[in-house]
Amino acid sequence: KALEPGGHDRMVQTVRGTGYRFSTRF
Repeated sequence: KALEPGGHDRMVQTVRGTGYRFSTRF
């Protein structure tokens, strides 16, 4: 499957946001 620029960007942002909150929580 080809990754769409918008979808990929959104996914990366979500992962970064989740990781940031997770690391900040602990």
